[in-house]
Formats: sequence, C-alpha cells, structure tokens
Amino acid sequence: AKINLLSDKMEKADDIIISLLDARRYEKTYIIDKDSNSIATVHQKINNLRKNAEELKKLSNDNEKELKAIDTILTQIDIYEKNFTAFAEVNEEQKLLQRKIKSIVREIRLFAEKQANKATLSLFLGKFYETIESEKEFVSNEKEYVLAVDKTFHSNWKEKINATIEIARKAGI
Repeated sequence: AKINLLSDKMEKADDIIISLLDARRYEKTYIIDKDSNSIATVHQKINNLRKNAEELKKLSNDNEKELKAIDTILTQIDIYEKNFTAFAEVNEEQKLLQRKIKSIVREIRLFAEKQANKATLSLFLGKFYETIESEKEFVSNEKEYVLAVDKTFHSNWKEKINATIEIARKAGI
C-alpha cells in the first residue's frame, strides 16, 4: 500500500511539473505571438496545475512536511496566476492604446489631406479671381506666376503639416 501511495505521489508530482511547463509554454506563446486567445489557455493550464497540487495534497494528508511543501506550491501558483493576469491586462490595454493611436494618426492624416485639398482649392479660386481682375498682367507673366504660386503653396503647406504633427506629438497623440 505504501509503494502504491508513493507511486501515486510521484505520478502527481510529475503531473504538477508537466502542468507548470504547459502553463509556461502558453505564457510564452502569448508573449511572442501577442495572441489574446492564449490568455484563457494559460489560465486553464494554471487551473490544471492547481488541481494536480490539490490531488497531491489529498494523497499527503498524513505528512506535515509534504503538506507544508504543497501549501507553498499552491501559494506560488496563486502568485503566478496573479502576476500573469496583471501582465496580460497591461499588454491588452497597451494593444488597445496602440490601436487608438493608429486610429488618431489615420484621422490626422486624413484631416491634413482634406486641409491640403481645401487650401489648394482656396488658393486656386483666390488666384483665379485675382487673375480675372488683372487678366492682362497675368497673361503676360503666366508661366512664371503659376510656378511661383505653386512653389510658395507647397513650401507653406509643408511647414503647416510639420507644425500640426509637432503639436500632435506634444499633445501625446
């Protein structure tokens, strides 16, 4: 009977080691692949680990030294689960913030493009009406005038975009 009990204890101890290695394997999978589905798997493996430790504890109900060691194992399992959960929550929050930042950057880019289009149209219309007022002058210097307006617009707009990006960076966007 003692040999069977010892064999059962050794088997449960092996199950504990295997469960711990499985939990760590899926933890690493989560860290490397950033796969949120692995969180549930890690918790499942931790629960298997805890279950195996509890079963070993039942087999060791007459040995104080073993019971104390198993209680230490159970405490460490709880600490490991708590730390993993906190780590996963921070990572998931970070992924959410990264998605929000990408979305904000996309919105800023679209806004900047719309503003560039509005500014181009406004500049074009403004110059068009100016041209109607002074058609004779414009016709005589047409090529040089269009090139000068185009260069001025692009250099001014580039400065405005860079200033907008800098403001967004300072605002933490």
